[in-house]
Amino acid sequence: MPASYNKENALKERPRVLAVDGVDPAGIQILEEIASVDSRASITAEELQHIIPAYDALIVRSATSVTETLIRLGSKLKVIGRAGVGVDNICLEAATARGIYVVNSPQGNTIAAAELALTLMMALSRKVTLADKSVSQGHWERSKFQGSQVHGKTIGIVGIGQVGSYIALICKSMEMEVLAYDPFVNQAKAQALGVTIVSLEDLLKNSDIVTLHVPLIPSTRNLIRAETLALMRPHALLINTSRGGVVDEAAVAKALTEGRLGGAALDVFCNERAFSPDNPLLVAKEKGVNLILTPHIVFLLFTIVASPLAISTVKDTLLRFCACRVFLSFLAFPQPLAGRVFKSSSSSGASTREAQINVSLDVAQQVKHILLGELPKSAVNLPSIRPSEMPKMAKYLNHAEILGRLSSQLLKHPMEGLHLKVFGDIENEQLDVLLLAVTQGALAPHCEHRVNFVNVRQLAAAHKIKLSVSKAYGSRSNVFFEVTVHSSDESASLGGCSTNEGTLILRSFKGMPIAFCMPQINAATPVHSEATTPLETSFSPASMAGAAKEGDLDSTGDSLPGADFGLPPHHYRPIYMFYTLHVASQEDLLDRPLETASPQGPNVSQGGASGVPQEVLGMCIFHIDSAVDENLLESIRQLQYVREAMVFATPCTLGQVRFL
Repeated sequence: MPASYNKENALKERPRVLAVDGVDPAGIQILEEIASVDSRASITAEELQHIIPAYDALIVRSATSVTETLIRLGSKLKVIGRAGVGVDNICLEAATARGIYVVNSPQGNTIAAAELALTLMMALSRKVTLADKSVSQGHWERSKFQGSQVHGKTIGIVGIGQVGSYIALICKSMEMEVLAYDPFVNQAKAQALGVTIVSLEDLLKNSDIVTLHVPLIPSTRNLIRAETLALMRPHALLINTSRGGVVDEAAVAKALTEGRLGGAALDVFCNERAFSPDNPLLVAKEKGVNLILTPHIVFLLFTIVASPLAISTVKDTLLRFCACRVFLSFLAFPQPLAGRVFKSSSSSGASTREAQINVSLDVAQQVKHILLGELPKSAVNLPSIRPSEMPKMAKYLNHAEILGRLSSQLLKHPMEGLHLKVFGDIENEQLDVLLLAVTQGALAPHCEHRVNFVNVRQLAAAHKIKLSVSKAYGSRSNVFFEVTVHSSDESASLGGCSTNEGTLILRSFKGMPIAFCMPQINAATPVHSEATTPLETSFSPASMAGAAKEGDLDSTGDSLPGADFGLPPHHYRPIYMFYTLHVASQEDLLDRPLETASPQGPNVSQGGASGVPQEVLGMCIFHIDSAVDENLLESIRQLQYVREAMVFATPCTLGQVRFL
């Protein structure tokens, strides 16, 4: 698939997008700018399988399961968007194997999910639901429902992701001690949040409140069960707003009824579509335990007016108001609340109305980027790139992909290995995605099906191609890429410098030092010209001989980009000049007097220091917008000065890389 991409053509093609499960109209409006969007609030699995072959993108929430079968039927699918955080309803393995991006919105409902967990924490601590039930039945039993403050208590957060981190910040502002368990969080992040990283066992033993914020994966299924509940304090509170299946519901119900757990609040369940009356949690609730059950929803926000009294005693008077999240916002972002009116809104799922809009907008933007051939910011099956780094990395990824396409054509036999060496100011975590870009470029010309960042590593493994990447010291102003490929009996390499101006300059080609500026082709303009361009670059053998010591020089004597990467000196014959000829077809090329394109400048037979005629290598580059047959190559090889003639599929790689 061509790397360059014309956005105008994309708009004419109008890709088709299917949005199900009631994706918010705000996101659909964004997609309608570039695509034809069909929105279905509800759809059966059979109907979805029937219509999915017609669509380029699918956006779902939690109700729809994107199975391996559905993905296989979606032959045109390029991206699957999840309007939310969890992607356990999407078969990632099948999507990755077919090169389909899976994107989500990890931050869209972060605040809403965190506020729900904090609200449940407050309600459990003050036994709100039990007190409400008692009053509703006509009783007035104040002493029976004496609760406890959360101020000064210890909260244990299992999973310090986006939601867990936000909860940690709120709890720190309430002067709570925060313990955390997360195998993937380092001490630097823990210190920044002001939390203490401990083992799961220590967290359960020492926490007054435990809140869960983890995905449902094999290692977290039934994470809280009879054995782990036995470690918790008898007065401890348990909150789960993450995923059903993380908690053994029967074990929690038993611990509550036996007085071994102070309270529990669950918003997610193992089987949410068949929540029967004989569920052990409902049975326990009938016995009067401190248990809150919500059907995967966030609380309604009522219209209230916050009074000065509420502000001055906010920690002690939360129970006077129904909308706890108003005061949680106050604790997080101190501001005057007196006289402010908070209007009501509601939504289903672990989010508010605002969050539903946010996740819809977030995912829609990412789907739009992918359909336009750009990279998303939150692809689940792709190494992440920080949004702040995206502009700079887009240039590097484009150049790396170009070098990959060129390097793959250097070998006569199938590739068995590819190594990328990066010189310059590149962070270690960005090396892997650069390797993916090079590998995508190397494999794309040789594969019939889609090759992109998502599946390129799997394709390389399937073709028994070993991938590796390394980093070396280099310039801070430019970045240099050296790509080495090898087959069973040969090896070849080329290198290019990515300048701050966005230019890619080839600095080595099959072991020869060169300095050729790759043309910058606008996708909206032709890639050829009838005019013959003048001498592209020329420099003398003397300047090349001293390049290792004095830095490479161009025809003006200025230092060339890429001369300061500490590369080993070259000990072979230098390149003397370049000549670029643009033609529209191979017939035009055959009719040109190619001898006029032979090396220019000093006499190529001029003797060197020893008086022996020195052979100087030159390079001619022809841009042809048509297929090149063997007759043309043979005609070129018969010319006097030609040692080798090769064909590279380069024109389509000189524009913006398309990551589809």
